[in-house]
Amino acid sequence: MSHSSRRWSVNILTEAMFPGIGLEPVASGRPPRPALGAELVASLPLQMCLYFNILYLPCWSAVLAVVFHAKLDRMDFLNRYIYVTVVVGALLMEAARLYVGYMGSLREDVPDLAGFWLITLLLACPLHGLLLLNRGALQLAPELAVLWPQAVFVTAELVLGYAAARRLAQHQVSKFHAASAARQQQKSE
Repeated sequence: MSHSSRRWSVNILTEAMFPGIGLEPVASGRPPRPALGAELVASLPLQMCLYFNILYLPCWSAVLAVVFHAKLDRMDFLNRYIYVTVVVGALLMEAARLYVGYMGSLREDVPDLAGFWLITLLLACPLHGLLLLNRGALQLAPELAVLWPQAVFVTAELVLGYAAARRLAQHQVSKFHAASAARQQQKSE
């Protein structure tokens, strides 16, 4: 099945399930702008926090990699295994978490923003807490110097992400009810 026939099938199916929503690409290649007067409810504090965390990510990763190499031989087997697992998991999870949060916030997408918040709550907080508070792993000064700001970022993103997801969900519900009321009014006329 070619790409164009798949796109056509998806367009037909989408139009049947959700009338009025088109998937045709915009001629300029950019996403369409919101209509004039449309309210944007993206969270600027969350976007700023995510932006600075994305800028901080390479520094955090580099210091963790250098410290990992420096202290790997000095740890016992169990702490070395735990530390390797946590560092690799945190590095992979952090990049994905920031991407999902940034895109969810920019596109005002409730599922992405909720997924970002859940990843932050269920994965980022425990992993960063283990990196920061594990006394079995030798903690060096450079490691602590990058882990504390990262913990502040994660905490701020947890609070701001919850507030943004809640406000965005309420906004989407009110838009749905307004559109539903408008359709009911059109049917009655």
